[in-house]
Amino acid sequence: MKKFADIFVFGAGVLWGIAGLFVSYIGKLGFSPVQVSAMRWITAAILMTLGMLIINPKKLRIMLCDIWWFMCTGILCILLSSTLYFVAIEETSAAVGNILMYTSPIWILIFSIIFFKEKLTVPKLLSLILAIGGCAFATGIIGGAELKFSTYGIIAGVLSGLFYGLYSIFGKAILKKYDSVTVTLYTAIFAGVGALFMIDIPETTSQIINQNAYFPVILLALCVTIAPYTLYTVGLKHCKATRASIMACIEPITSAFMGTIVLGQPFTIFQFMGILMILGAGFILQLKTE
Repeated sequence: MKKFADIFVFGAGVLWGIAGLFVSYIGKLGFSPVQVSAMRWITAAILMTLGMLIINPKKLRIMLCDIWWFMCTGILCILLSSTLYFVAIEETSAAVGNILMYTSPIWILIFSIIFFKEKLTVPKLLSLILAIGGCAFATGIIGGAELKFSTYGIIAGVLSGLFYGLYSIFGKAILKKYDSVTVTLYTAIFAGVGALFMIDIPETTSQIINQNAYFPVILLALCVTIAPYTLYTVGLKHCKATRASIMACIEPITSAFMGTIVLGQPFTIFQFMGILMILGAGFILQLKTE
């Protein structure tokens, strides 16, 4: 399983990269970004719980003293980071919000050095710089995208990257005790419980019924929530947190390609440069296996 860790993380990044297509489609049905985020986790929690009850109920067993770990991964790391990400986009712009979210590998590297005694090597540092720079090109923050700044939005964006990065730290720690599926399951459960307080449940349910949005919401939960987070968590169990976060930077590449192919968005030379930089970061990591 260890030799496939990078592939799992890479696959997670690809699936996260197509999330924008689902959000765009569901948004056109009249749902707000906060509603989409909440529906994503509530539905994922329900589906994963039902699935584990049928397939392997033992995966549901955890010790009560470990609940706070899953509260951190679900509410603090996932739900709060995604909410702050939406705030950052609303207060600044999509490009600024995206690049601030993609600062998460920096936070992961800092925390990994402090808590996991991970070594700061030249290849790792170079890969980090290339990945962050590539994300800046791929998301459009370099290359002419419409930019808007606000202090509140910048703070929200930086915190979204920080809390998102903490998932790898908390996840890495709890994976020493629990299976990857169990970690993903309880992360989804606590994110789903927290999401219940973010939206008007009767109103959102009515919208889903009126718009006949059952299938898109289920696909949102399965394809860009359960599947990628499970893949990422499995990969995280078998490789270092910094490496996993850099490999997951394939997400903006996928997003750029999907935006061009499906939504007809322009593909620029700057995005192409970003792709080369991110792929270069992954290549450097492969030159020296950890």
